[in-house]
Amino acid sequence: MGFDGVISTMIIFIAVVGITVLAVTSFKAIADQSVSAMEERSNVLNNRIKSDITILSVAFNSTHENITVTFQNTGKIKLDPETIDLFLNGYFVSRNSRVCFVEPSTDTLNPGILDPSEVAIIEMPAANLSSGTHRIKVTTQYGSSHEDSFSVE
Repeated sequence: MGFDGVISTMIIFIAVVGITVLAVTSFKAIADQSVSAMEERSNVLNNRIKSDITILSVAFNSTHENITVTFQNTGKIKLDPETIDLFLNGYFVSRNSRVCFVEPSTDTLNPGILDPSEVAIIEMPAANLSSGTHRIKVTTQYGSSHEDSFSVE
């Protein structure tokens, strides 16, 4: 094998090593993305398991034509009152058309955040609500929810 053969073999060897390094780097990036996606999914499921709420009362005020929903964070994770969703008779109530806040007497740890065991209140207008029984559902940002009914006479 002459000098030309050695050079050719070296060039091919370097090319194979370069391609191998490129392939390993690509597979590592894919593996890292998969691990990140699995960690994110695990966090979402963990938060869903740890979150829970219980509706304490639902009151309809016919004078002011509004509904007041009082609920408690009975889970083990903090909740953001701004991301709590409300459904009236199965219809989503826009966050712009209602007010949700942590009841001041229970808001002791993190002001404005619904910590475990704290109570929150949602107030929303309910003009022209027909008489009869209605369903209200409160849902957290993690998907856990509680449903209750109330009557309008």
